[in-house]
Amino acid sequence: MKILPTSIFRATEPPLQRGLQNARYIVSKTEAAGGIWDAAATHGTPKTLVSRTIDIQRTTAKQINAIARARQKKVDAFKHELFGDLLVTEYSPSNIIYEIKGRAKSTDSIIEKANTRKWYTKDEILRKMTDLNGTKTVLRDGSRPQANRVLDRYIKAIEDRKIELLEIENKRPIACQGMKGDEAQMRDYVSPERLQDLRDRANSIQTHKIDKEHFKDIDYTDGNYSALHLLFRFPGENWVFEEQIMGYDVAVYKDLDDIIWKILNNKNVDKKYKPIIDIIKPLTEPGNARLEEQFNEYRGNVFLFQRDKAPHITKHKTEWFLPIKDEIDNDVVREKLDMNYLYELKLRCEGKIK
Repeated sequence: MKILPTSIFRATEPPLQRGLQNARYIVSKTEAAGGIWDAAATHGTPKTLVSRTIDIQRTTAKQINAIARARQKKVDAFKHELFGDLLVTEYSPSNIIYEIKGRAKSTDSIIEKANTRKWYTKDEILRKMTDLNGTKTVLRDGSRPQANRVLDRYIKAIEDRKIELLEIENKRPIACQGMKGDEAQMRDYVSPERLQDLRDRANSIQTHKIDKEHFKDIDYTDGNYSALHLLFRFPGENWVFEEQIMGYDVAVYKDLDDIIWKILNNKNVDKKYKPIIDIIKPLTEPGNARLEEQFNEYRGNVFLFQRDKAPHITKHKTEWFLPIKDEIDNDVVREKLDMNYLYELKLRCEGKIK
């Protein structure tokens, strides 16, 4: 059996570079031309994301994406075989899994991450980029009993030699960092003891052992979301796939916040989300640092609000988030930065509502 070298695991993301844009947007006291931002000293410069330097050839990234898409079929089939009977349906609304998602990393995302990490060859990217394939298990109510049932299935799959577990990360919102004891742990989907048991049982079965470096029972994330991240591979394969386990309320907001995070950090964002880009991108410009800080605090509060929602018994019909209040002291932009407004805008960009 091949053992993956340490280099296959993720390295720490280097600091993101900002300030590359020519445009500068300063908050105006009055809305301008149907928007909420005043383009100061831009001479009509459009509000667009800066183009990133392409250091690996797109043809190489496309080849890697094709490989990832082919591999994703195996991941998706495995997940549905393992959890299909636990999915919520019209006839089984009380089942514990609301949705199973899977994705192969897009060509643009491969280019972006490879350039950031300075991985320029096809072989190097295939070896080191551990999130080329991903899957997400969205729990109906996000309770610990539901998460434990998912882990029970994974342990059985490990025992049956269907998969190998390589890494465990208990993602905890950075907004919880100042909390102590039960107050912080209450947002975890799995207890520390259960995570240790998962590691120990996997290590007792597998040739590959999960060491201290790849076991993080507390891993604060500035993404401010709660989730359990697991890294797996199929026996005999030299590629991995990443699993995220989280509750529905966190997942539905994270889909929106992922877009916001990419905009704030100058990542590639689908052009269809331009209305959201036009609202969020100016926060990163000179003169708006305080407003961006306030908005990020609000983002963290929304994640905590989502995690703290009472469990749902049936499938969801409407979404609602923590409304913006005192976090933003600018009356002009407060309404447009409310997550309820941004979520509706996201649905419009996706063509889900008119």
